[in-house]
Amino acid sequence: SGRCVAIDTPESLRQSLGERVLRIHARTPEQVEMSTQWVRSMGHDPHVVDQTIIVPNAQGIDVQACPVEDVGLTIAPATLEDAYSISTHEGACV
Repeated sequence: SGRCVAIDTPESLRQSLGERVLRIHARTPEQVEMSTQWVRSMGHDPHVVDQTIIVPNAQGIDVQACPVEDVGLTIAPATLEDAYSISTHEGACV
């Protein structure tokens, strides 16, 4: 059986994460640590799920300034998967 992780409309759940979400796809635990330190140094609250760091309200972040090499960086509108991952600290709902 399933579990309830949030009660709201899909639009409200996405909007609660801000206009843009930064996703950092790390390959190693060291990259996860360095990436979360970089995000925190800018005053943002990173959410780590496996080796992906999700950063809500990321519209002001300059991804070109990321000091961590060989990570995937994406800034895009928030998704329901982002909201789920942040709420549960788990990957995508299957």
